[in-house]
Amino acid sequence: AVVLVLGCAVLLGWILGIPVLKSIHPAWVSMKVNTALAFAWSGLGLFLVAAGEQRRPLFRCLTGFLAAGVVLAGALTLLEYAAGLNLGIDEALFREDAHAVATVHPGRMAPLTAVSFLLVGMALTFAAAGRQPALMQLSAFLVGLFGFLSLLGYFLGDTSLGSPAGFTPMAVNTSLAFMFLSMGILALRPAAGWMALVTGA
Repeated sequence: AVVLVLGCAVLLGWILGIPVLKSIHPAWVSMKVNTALAFAWSGLGLFLVAAGEQRRPLFRCLTGFLAAGVVLAGALTLLEYAAGLNLGIDEALFREDAHAVATVHPGRMAPLTAVSFLLVGMALTFAAAGRQPALMQLSAFLVGLFGFLSLLGYFLGDTSLGSPAGFTPMAVNTSLAFMFLSMGILALRPAAGWMALVTGA
């Protein structure tokens, strides 16, 4: 619920031009539109899996579609970084100021954000299929770790913890959303995989 609401709130910030919804502080990088969309999809997908609705064919297809969208958002962004391309997805919905705070490519999510969405999409796919709980939990743990390191970087005044030098860092609200998303995914199968060690005697 937190991730879904946060993603929708940031989208509303872009639609209405409200800076505080896009970025918690004016001196910090904003959450990009594609990031907010991917969070909304992730939150809804996690809700469907947690509610057991993926057992119905329609909702199972919807969960798979949402997970695929999250993976695609991360994969296409990483392709842009790796190949030096501009696929036109970064500002397809809204254009960002070329001088936006700590933003190297306007509208483009941070590299670590893209990697995290790849992991989230994989985790949701495993969760919906009811398979590979250990891989699902490992993916979720890494997502939470990346979010935590990025958030720690803001507290220490060193955003390189959440992004390689010369790239757009992960936004603060993005870091928090990934941590919540990680906890939500880890809580899906508390008695299986690595979580069995945490919840067991």
